Formats: sequence, structure tokens, C-alpha cells
Amino acid sequence: MFSVLRPSTVSHDPDKTAARLKEICDSYIEGLNVRDFDPNSPRWRSTLAPNFRLLVTSDAMYEHLTPATEAAAENTKDLDITAMCDVLRQSARENPSWHSRLVDAAVTVYKDEKAEFMKQGPQADAEVWCSCEHSGVPEGVTRSAMWVGYFAVLNGDWRLVGARHVSGMGSPDFI
Repeated sequence: MFSVLRPSTVSHDPDKTAARLKEICDSYIEGLNVRDFDPNSPRWRSTLAPNFRLLVTSDAMYEHLTPATEAAAENTKDLDITAMCDVLRQSARENPSWHSRLVDAAVTVYKDEKAEFMKQGPQADAEVWCSCEHSGVPEGVTRSAMWVGYFAVLNGDWRLVGARHVSGMGSPDFI
């Protein structure tokens, strides 16, 4: 079983910061694999910001949330922690052999400016581009996908404030 990560004090060492952000991304992926879909679990409470947002666009995994429309922007859903856990729980129920793996991650920490990942939402002090593999959706198939994690320093700790699936990798790539 994967141990729940506890936030650490923010380091000014770029290597330590990158390692911490990658740990949080690993914990996020592991949470999916162990089916930790309780929005109040220690894993989510220790790594996600209270105002965390997951931005998803319509694809096969989210058909039950996003009605088919012609404009992709109209298909974007902004999910809080509870809604994210509900969607992932349903996706896992529909795809019991689903498993995700973090292949690689690239960290960017902003010094003087912050990144915006959604209009009128929290701004990020760092972002991590994650390359992942998803297997079991459908059974016997493995796909590559990208997602971006947006991080901010809150009360002296790094927290994941948002995540976005990078579209165009082929449905049903998600997270």
C-alpha cells in the first residue's frame, strides 16, 4: 500500500521542490489506482488545495457528465474535489481493470509571475506536465495521456490547486 504523503515545508532548493511536486503527482496517480475516492481521505486533504479544480473535456470516460456538443469549450467541466471523486469512482466501477502509471514529469516553478489555468480561478506558483499510461480502458488496451498539475504554496506547503487533461491524445485518455 502506498503511504499517504504529508506536506513538507516549502524548500528554496529547486531539486527538492521538483521532487516534492513529483511526489504529490505520484500520490494523485496512486490514489486513482487504489480507488481512494473519498474526498475527505488523508491523501486528498494533505495534497489538494481546498479550492482544487479538475478541468475535464468531454470524452468517452466523461460521457455521463458532458453532453455532446459541437464546441469543445461548452464541453469543459470544472469539478471540485467531491465531484472529481464521484466521477473517478464511477469510471473505476465501469472499468474495473483501469490502472494508471506516471511515466515522466516536467516541473516548472514560477519566480515572479503565476500561471493561470482557469479564468477567475486560483493561480499557480508551479506546474507539472505529466506523461502517463492508462491501461484497462477498455480491457487489454494501454494508452498514453498527458495532464498538467497546477501547484500553489498555501500556508507554507505545496498543494495541488488544479489539474487539466490535455486533449488530443485520443479518447478515453483522462485524469
